[in-house]
Amino acid sequence: MRVVRNRQQSLVACALFCAAATSLSVPVGEADAIATALQDLNLRQVALTAQGAGAEDWKTLGVDFVALVARFPESASIRDAHGGFLWERNDHQGAMREWQAGERIEPKNAAVLNHLAAACVAMGEPRAGLGYYLRATDVVPEDALTHFSAANVACLFRHDLGRTEEECFRLALKHFAEAHRLAPKNPEFARGYAETFYIVPNPDWETARMVWTKYLNIVPEKDFALLNLARVHLKRGDAENARACLSRVTGKGSEILKNRLAARIEAEISPGKTPKTPGTEKTLKPAIDENPERP
Repeated sequence: MRVVRNRQQSLVACALFCAAATSLSVPVGEADAIATALQDLNLRQVALTAQGAGAEDWKTLGVDFVALVARFPESASIRDAHGGFLWERNDHQGAMREWQAGERIEPKNAAVLNHLAAACVAMGEPRAGLGYYLRATDVVPEDALTHFSAANVACLFRHDLGRTEEECFRLALKHFAEAHRLAPKNPEFARGYAETFYIVPNPDWETARMVWTKYLNIVPEKDFALLNLARVHLKRGDAENARACLSRVTGKGSEILKNRLAARIEAEISPGKTPKTPGTEKTLKPAIDENPERP
């Protein structure tokens, strides 16, 4: 299982550099001018990156961003784009200044809120980051990635958010579920949701089974999903379906984990054994993800 933190870091990078939409609060003519200017600056930024441009070229582009901000000081979109530029140039404080200015101009600008959220998380302020993400989910409730990002922060940083662990897990499951509902074909969203059941207290293994099944149906490589489904069936005391899942695992790289689960099935829920009550075993990660070299 990939560490959840890696997934969150990739989402931070994606969120910070996504293109911002033009503000809807400015007159149409001004909006057109802003859109044209931003397109030009964005194209220049892409070109400079591709060319491996030197410091002077980047400095010139930065001056042009500042000039555009001065020309349209009340444009949240320009503030947002300038923030992205500054973040890429490793001026994180400058980026935060611009995004915060954009948020003051348009408190319900989803792009700005997402960028502020991702930046706060990246700078070690997950409590503020979660607050921005939750605001963004209210603004764009149809955006799956925003829900997924909020869920990741609620789960991963649950000890640093000033909330109870129970509340954090409840938030995480809620937003993972919504991300999966909105983008049911996205394997990363399904996997993130499904893996969360391994760390929450008193997990709903039937829901976990359904989510892992959906994940199985949308990924080309099946062994990882089948191993997890087998483990969930094991948690539910269903030896027959656990064995059926393992019988479909064919990759040589999965043999150790497959054999370990098969042994657990025979030891824990074979005929004559008293199955464990689902949810009583607490673990920080799936047993199938433990070091295969360990006994």
